[in-house]
Amino acid sequence: MRRSAVAYIPVNLVAFLVSFGTIIVLTRLLTAEEFGRYALVIVTLNFIHMGLFTWLEASMARFRERAVRTGKSETHEVTLLTGAFLTLGAILPVLAGLIWVLPIDGEVRTIAGFAAATLCAQLIAGLSEESHKADLNIHRYSVLRISRVGVGFVMGVGLILFTPLRESGAVFGLCIGGIIAISLEAPKLYNSFRRGRFEFARLSSYLKFGAPLGLTLVISYMLEVGDLYLIGWIMGDAAVGSYNAGYGLTNNSIDYLFIWLAAASMPLVIATYEKHGARCARQVLLDYGDTLLLIILPAAVGLAFVSGEIGFLFGPSVRDEAVSLIPWVAVAAVMNGLLNLYIYQAFVLSERLGLMSGIMLGPVLLNIGLNLWLIPAFGLYGAVAATLCCYLIAMVAAAAVARRHFPLPMLGLSWLRCGLATIGMAIVLMMLPFHLVDSDCLRFVAKVATGVVTYAVFAYLVDAGQLRSSGLKLVDHLSPMTDP
Repeated sequence: MRRSAVAYIPVNLVAFLVSFGTIIVLTRLLTAEEFGRYALVIVTLNFIHMGLFTWLEASMARFRERAVRTGKSETHEVTLLTGAFLTLGAILPVLAGLIWVLPIDGEVRTIAGFAAATLCAQLIAGLSEESHKADLNIHRYSVLRISRVGVGFVMGVGLILFTPLRESGAVFGLCIGGIIAISLEAPKLYNSFRRGRFEFARLSSYLKFGAPLGLTLVISYMLEVGDLYLIGWIMGDAAVGSYNAGYGLTNNSIDYLFIWLAAASMPLVIATYEKHGARCARQVLLDYGDTLLLIILPAAVGLAFVSGEIGFLFGPSVRDEAVSLIPWVAVAAVMNGLLNLYIYQAFVLSERLGLMSGIMLGPVLLNIGLNLWLIPAFGLYGAVAATLCCYLIAMVAAAAVARRHFPLPMLGLSWLRCGLATIGMAIVLMMLPFHLVDSDCLRFVAKVATGVVTYAVFAYLVDAGQLRSSGLKLVDHLSPMTDP
């Protein structure tokens, strides 16, 4: 698992830099209102993708190993791609009609049109990526992902700089990135259609498996970003821009760590479960959870400690409010990642995805009510407070139900060890006189370097994430190789 995690570093580094770059660059190139509209379009695009197309990507990942083992890999891929084309053929006319008839201004209509095109390109490219990830073909997955994400970002920035397009240029850049990824994958797609065939019964079983997942993700995503719509309604697009900048930078920083580790681990968990059963899969999940907490907890606390120093990353129109939100969003991001990329795996493996939808519905409705109450009273801080409260409720409920269907490790010892190491790091950072350093940049570097070193020491001492025991095992393994 950890070898896979290392192999995924380049692609996740690019995705991480693009995520940062989107906020750093776009908050400078666009006004707060334009960045707010861009954020709302991307959020809406994600909602549509999750609700209508996630079942295809989830089925590609979940059943790829089974299809390969039975000699049906091309049929598996052709069935899902055909399902994607059929779904797009049904939904695009509806989207086009809504864009045409809704009372929206010309700029928003242009963004929506580009978003619809982006939806198509990203879906086909995403299915190819999931296929390679399920096959543990990390190199090919990385090439496609970097092409789609990296090139899409660069093209978007170029369109803003050199064309009259504003926020719509950033969206259209994502479409171009998806098209490039599809062109790289075209020979493989052609061979799959030549060798495989569409099976309606197979597609129906995939829809039955994945449709609850799409519903669950929409509900979960509503808990994560639904407050943007309410902020826009109550406070305006500029407030959306400030909130999205602070929330996006912090949440994405931690979320990409989760995604990196999940990408390396979940194909192994699924393959282990299919080949060897729940007990072996549980052990892989335990190692995955150990590694998650080893990396995520200090990252979140570290972000809180350097929140004042990283204000230079934001454009001046959103900077002050964005910086003030970072410590609280870091906590929410950890909860979000554990909920969706750890606890949720129990429902995926047990194929009981519909349960998660029911669990998440209550916290989402509560979040809407709390936002309507707290945003007028406390502004953006009210939105964060509502999110924190509802994530906590969702985590406890989901973990309790998950253990009834899959023996999900609760990581009690991991929480204790990683928590102690993180607390030790935090105490050191609070005690040292960083305020004597005048430069924000130098103070940032000093805090990060001190945090990394002190956390590594404390983590080794308490064996957080089995850091010390794994190191000793590695030494024992290498010792015979170095003997004369």
